[in-house]
Order: sequence, then C-alpha cells, then structure tokens
Amino acid sequence: PAPVPPPWPAIAQITSAPERDSYHQDEEIVVLVDFEPGKDVTVVGSPRLRIKVGEHVRLADFLPWRDWPRPRWGQRFRYLVGLDDEDSDGISIEADALDFSDGAFLDAAGVEIEVEIYAITSDHVTRDHVRFEPGESVPAHPVLGAPEPRVCTNEMQEARAFSHHAVLLDEWDGTPFSVYFDEAIPASERDDAEHFFGVAERLADRIAAQIGYPIIELGGWLPVEKRSFVFRDADLRDCERPRPGEIIVTALPDDTSYGGAARPHCAAFFWDDGDIDTTWDAPFAHELFHLFAFGHSPITHPDEVWRRGIPMSVRLTTAFGLPRDLGVTFDDVDALRCVFPEGGR
Repeated sequence: PAPVPPPWPAIAQITSAPERDSYHQDEEIVVLVDFEPGKDVTVVGSPRLRIKVGEHVRLADFLPWRDWPRPRWGQRFRYLVGLDDEDSDGISIEADALDFSDGAFLDAAGVEIEVEIYAITSDHVTRDHVRFEPGESVPAHPVLGAPEPRVCTNEMQEARAFSHHAVLLDEWDGTPFSVYFDEAIPASERDDAEHFFGVAERLADRIAAQIGYPIIELGGWLPVEKRSFVFRDADLRDCERPRPGEIIVTALPDDTSYGGAARPHCAAFFWDDGDIDTTWDAPFAHELFHLFAFGHSPITHPDEVWRRGIPMSVRLTTAFGLPRDLGVTFDDVDALRCVFPEGGR
C-alpha cells in the first residue's frame, strides 16, 4: 500500500477575547487555524473545529474570510457561547480537533489533507507568544455562560434620553408588542419578508427564555388600510399612532440607498426595496432595538453622543455574524428587562 502522508502541522490561535473576565452567553470564541509559511490550504464545504468547554465538546463553525480570501491568512472558526457553557479554567483544543464531516482542507494540488494542531496560543499577533499543548486549558479564555442579571438602576432614564422619542416606552403595559409586516411591501420582497417572520419568532423566544416573559410576538401581515404612516421623502415622517402596542416592518418602494432605518417615534423600521439581505438575520434585531431606545455602542460609534439611549453591545451594533445569528447578547436582553419590566409600569 502507498504510504499515508503525514498530517500537516497547524497552530490554533484564539483571536477573540471575552468582553469581561470570561465569555458569556452569545459572545463569540474565534479560532484561527494557521499553517507554517508556504503551507497554503483551501477549504471545501464547512469543516468544524472541536472546542472543549468544561466537560462538553462544542463545534465551532467555519467562518470564511470576507475581505481577505487568500489562503495564507489561515482559516477561521467561530463558536457562540451558550447559556449552559461553563469552564472556569479556560477552553482547550485537542490535536485532532478538526471535524471534516461537512468539509475538508485541500493542498495547492487540490488533494485532501489531514491536519494536526501542535500548539494553541491566545495571541494572534505573534507566533512566538506563550503556547499551550493540545488539550491544555488556556487560562485567558474562561467561559461562564450566564452572568448574574444586573440590578436595574437608570436604564429607563437612559432610554428616555434617546434622540428620537420612542413611543414604545410609554405603551408598555406588560403585553408583548405585536410585530406586523406591511402588506405594501413590494411583491419582489415578500419572500424575504416572510423569512423575517421566523427571525421575529426566534428573537421573541430568545428574549422570553432569558428574562421569563415576552416583549414581542409575531403579528403577521398588516393590511395597508390599517397602516399608521405614509411614505414621504423616502422616510416615515408622517406617523400617527392610532394602534398602540404594535411594531411595523415595511420596505420602501424604491431603492433609495437608505439600507435599513428605524423610526422610534413611529415604532416602525424599514429597508430599501432590493437592499434586504436574508443572508444575515442580526440587522433585524439591530433595527428593532433602536425602537426600544437603544443606541449604537460607544466603542464602535464614539462620536454619536447625540444619540445616547441604552448602549447596544458591539455585536448587536455591527449586526454581522453567522447567517442565523440574531446578534443580541445577554447584556442586550438584560438591559431590555430593565426598560420593559414584567407586568408593565
């Protein structure tokens, strides 16, 4: 028999860092699998990387490069921390951590290769930093799935300082807000809009599971004659509120390069016709949280002091992630609990 070629050596670099002392629910752990110089690889399918979190093995999904498709940048994997994940000593990665059940690595000739991880580091800047053996816990990356909920203090005041009056703050009576989709959405966007029906339901379940009661629920399609706003200047400026307790999602009839925008004074948000992208689910939650009087993170938008409001997490602000990533973090939902307390005000 022909000799079996040896595995290609690789180093696993943990390129993410916990926002606090440890990773919490919905934070991401990102690992770059890098090869020796000159050992370029390409990927087919969606291989996964096994990460040991406490006594459990978790699978990190393949995360392709969007801006740098060149193989020599290494290959990335991403895992979102769950509520039950806990590892106070730090995560670990085994030598055979790559799972090729849904994909494979190929060499320059297109031949599938096996990969063996020989070291792990938490420093992605230099390859000569402190290295850990495969299977060894990396102390800089502990995991605690669910932190203690905050003690509510001035969240309501922060919400009311939002630059646009958010009518939902006054309408909260403990009954979940119904999310309706405008029947005036162009036919070309109907299928995309119905995709977001599922996103709204997932987000509603995600919020209720954490805080113990619902904030939103799916209302379905809203007939045009019951709509509480009109289009003017590619905006929702004329907005009466004859139907309190409802949130409206719509699409502009023409591509006006608005992308997506929220109008808290209408409890409505919209996207451009032709601009909606169902590849990413997180922008839906991003615009919805603007209606709840959340502003962008001061870390990513330090100049937006005029917006104020409850600060979103960095992740919800940037609204990117895995295709089915809602974008919200534990802290986003925890702050929502303080703004919309159980039973109303």
